[in-house]
Amino acid sequence: MNHFDIAIIGSGSAGMSAAIYAKRAGKNIAIFEGIFHGGQAARTYEIENYIGIPKISGPDLMNSFYEHTQGWNVPFIYENVDKVEKTSSGNFLIKTTSSEYIANKTIIATGARSLELGLLSEKALQGRGISYCSTCDGSFFKGKPVAVIGGGNTAVEDALYLAELCEIVYLIHRRDTLRADAVLVDKALSNEKIIPIWNSVVEEFIGDKSLEKAIIRDVKSNNITELDISGAFVAIGNKPNSELFEGFVDMDENGYIKTNEKMQTNVDGVYAIGDVRTTPLRQIITAASDGAIAATYACR
Repeated sequence: MNHFDIAIIGSGSAGMSAAIYAKRAGKNIAIFEGIFHGGQAARTYEIENYIGIPKISGPDLMNSFYEHTQGWNVPFIYENVDKVEKTSSGNFLIKTTSSEYIANKTIIATGARSLELGLLSEKALQGRGISYCSTCDGSFFKGKPVAVIGGGNTAVEDALYLAELCEIVYLIHRRDTLRADAVLVDKALSNEKIIPIWNSVVEEFIGDKSLEKAIIRDVKSNNITELDISGAFVAIGNKPNSELFEGFVDMDENGYIKTNEKMQTNVDGVYAIGDVRTTPLRQIITAASDGAIAATYACR
C-alpha cells in the first residue's frame, strides 16, 4: 500500500499550491483528483486579477500551475476518493474507487461549485457570456447590458458591483421581494442602473458565439419577454464539495469546513483550504495562499 507524508485531495489552485510548498520541504506527497486539474478556475474564460499576470485564461493559468507542480515531480493520482478515515495509529486511510492509500497528514482542497439554473443553453454559453463570479468577469462587460439572476446577498452585491461597470443591470428574481440584507436592498433599489424584474425566471439563453438574449417568464402571468444582454451572472448560491467529509470534520451550517488561521480542522492532521472552507473571499489568489499556509504547517 502506498504511504505518503501528505495526501492532497483536490487539484485546484489551493491543492497545487500546497503540493509545491510540501515538495519544496522534501515531503513525499500526492494529489488526488477525479477528472482534471484546475477546479473551477479552469472553467473561467479570462482572469485579470491574479497579481503579476494582467490577463490570462483560466485554463492557461491552471495549466501553468500544473506545469509548476510537474517541475517538482508532484504525482497526480486520477482516482475518485470515496472515503477518508483516521486509523488507530493516527494516520489516514484514503479509499478510492480502485485502491487504498495511507497518509500521515491530509489536506482537503475539494473546492466548491456554483449552483446552476440547469438549462442546456446555460451549459452551452458558460464562459461566453454566462458567469458565476462578478468580480472575476464583470470587467469584460463594461458599458454593456447584463443580468444577475438571484435575490440573496450575493446576487444584490453582484448587481451593485456590476452597476459600477455596466450600462444597465437587470436583477431577475423569482419572487417579488429580495432576500438580501435590508441595507443592500435599499442600495440596489435606489440605484437607477439596476432594474429589478420581479416574479420571473430565465427559461433560456440565446446566442451563437456569445450570449445575446435571455428569455424570461413571469411566474404569475406566464408572459414571456426577451432581454437583450451581453452577460448573465447566475448568483443562486454555491455548494462546497464537502459531502465526502460529513461527520469527519466540523462544518458550518452550509457545509463549509471550519478551520483556524493555520488551515487546521478539528481533526488533528487534517487541513482544509480554498473554497471548501469557511473564508470571507473565494478567489484563486486566496486559495493559493491557503495552500501555502496549510502545507507549511503540515510539514512542521
